[in-house]
Amino acid sequence: MNGHISDISSEEKPIESILPVIGKDFENVELIDARDMIKMKSKYRISGVETGSFDGIDKELQMVEMDKEIVPVPEFPYNWYHSEKSTGVGSFKMNITCSKLLLLFKDSGNPAFGTAQVFVDGKLVMEADPLKVGWTHCNAVIIFNNEKTESHSIEIKMAEGMENKRFTILGFGVVA
Repeated sequence: MNGHISDISSEEKPIESILPVIGKDFENVELIDARDMIKMKSKYRISGVETGSFDGIDKELQMVEMDKEIVPVPEFPYNWYHSEKSTGVGSFKMNITCSKLLLLFKDSGNPAFGTAQVFVDGKLVMEADPLKVGWTHCNAVIIFNNEKTESHSIEIKMAEGMENKRFTILGFGVVA
């Protein structure tokens, strides 16, 4: 096919000429994780970062073969992990300037994991339940998808009654 896609109704077209069915809102998404937070700070005006009780690093991650390696490599190793043994207190918090934001979190089948609440500008926008699917993998969910770039305060905390459970923030997908 040489970089072309064909469909039943027409001849081959260059892949670049085919528009996404839903849209390309997240075409220029960038990853922000614990390693790259400093590098992205000025671009997205990230400030007020507090890891709170998300002060650990989860090592039990989804594994994939990458870059010609047949040995499984953990995905999103630079994460923020809340465990039942976390020494930090409180929520994960940050201020960020962007138009679109994804939360990447770890799904798990382990009942030791619990639900976290996600707040944007003080308003609860979602509850992230890592047990919903029932197996360990990376889950990307849209926190917001705005047209305009604005500053937002983000807070992630364990839901009431889940404080002694685990939760892993793998990172954030951000679009200016």
